[in-house]
Amino acid sequence: MAVPAALQAAGQLTRLTRLSLEGCCNDSGWPEGWPEETSYGAELARSPHFSLAALPQLQRLDLNVDELQPSTCCQLSALTGLKALSIKTFVGQVPAQLWASLARMPALEELSLGVQTLDGEDCIIPGAAWEALAKCKALAFLKLEHVDISYMDDWGDFHLAPGIAGGAPALTRLHIKGNFSSLGDVWQHPGIAWMRLEDPLGRPIPMPPARQVDMPALRELQLYNDCSELASVPPQMACLSAVTSLYLVNIGDELLPQQPLWQLPSLASLSMYCCALNGALPQGVLQLTRLKALNLGANDFSDLPEGPYLGSLGTLVLSGNPLTRLPSTLSSATQLEVLDVSDRYKNTLGLRLELEDVDMLRKLPALRVLCVPDIGANVFLGALFSAWLPHLVTVEADDMCSLFPNGWDARVDEEAYAWWLEEMGRCRTFARCTVMDSLGSLG
Repeated sequence: MAVPAALQAAGQLTRLTRLSLEGCCNDSGWPEGWPEETSYGAELARSPHFSLAALPQLQRLDLNVDELQPSTCCQLSALTGLKALSIKTFVGQVPAQLWASLARMPALEELSLGVQTLDGEDCIIPGAAWEALAKCKALAFLKLEHVDISYMDDWGDFHLAPGIAGGAPALTRLHIKGNFSSLGDVWQHPGIAWMRLEDPLGRPIPMPPARQVDMPALRELQLYNDCSELASVPPQMACLSAVTSLYLVNIGDELLPQQPLWQLPSLASLSMYCCALNGALPQGVLQLTRLKALNLGANDFSDLPEGPYLGSLGTLVLSGNPLTRLPSTLSSATQLEVLDVSDRYKNTLGLRLELEDVDMLRKLPALRVLCVPDIGANVFLGALFSAWLPHLVTVEADDMCSLFPNGWDARVDEEAYAWWLEEMGRCRTFARCTVMDSLGSLG
């Protein structure tokens, strides 16, 4: 449908509660015809048949248009009942009119803003943004993203002015993606419990001196890097004393040994997914005696190093590693409840359990869930599990989400566990009968 016709149709639906306007129509993410005469943002602003202000019942709005116009931002001020707003646009700076409109959205709970620029342009989130968001008393989730679509080595900077610590009083989840030059006073926000930082170039994470780092509510910190190398993690990170969950992705094995992150006093869950680990763990990780969950997925472990960390683990994820047998060091993981050695990341050489593996598993008294490839194909193993491990649920990777709906490091869902245990009982009875029949035919 042509843009004017689409806007005219939408304008007649005055009771809409959800609307998505996409102005980037091809696979590359560039608007059709851009950067020629076609401009979806301009079309949206000058349409005589459509105004966002004519949709007062909207609760969710997604705008993905090039060249977002100030007049369109002004129309947003009428959407006082909006609860979720997502905007992506091809402009260098956010129009000031957008912040003024956001200040008139007291019900807004989620805000996602993506700015795409060319040729190393900087993007600045000004102090006026935080003044506006301070009036969004319900705002709990905020995502800010700056992407340079020219794919230059020298991206523009993403600069956050101070003010967020005093703005958005209900904010609990923050996601920032860009080539950070400044994060303002993020590190003093009193209510953020979940924070994800993504830097496409892996530059040092900007942080103030340790005495100015105070995030008492922060429980989960995620650090992602698209370039597979992070320049450095400042030592002030160790001041985040409330952090219990740490996710590292594409950090790089050369940097990991020097991380101050291993000094986080409350750390209980650690994910080092796809960090190019070649079978060794940093010494700081080996000495973590209070670690409850560890994810080493998509690395290069054919074995597992010994260390005090094993004694406290309740969940261990080794999926996507070139394992051919279970690591013998697992015998030290006496509190282990969940073990994932699946091939969900398609990096395994073909793990196949043998009799010795099953014997080791039955010596792990707390083990309740085992995720392993092709477990249903071996009826003899099924018979052994039935006899030796009657309380163990064995599943494949696609079934793990039913047992852990709240995430890989959460507690097992007891209702789902009971269902799987009953299902396992039926399957293992069949396997045991099949084995007995096979042995009888041999006799």
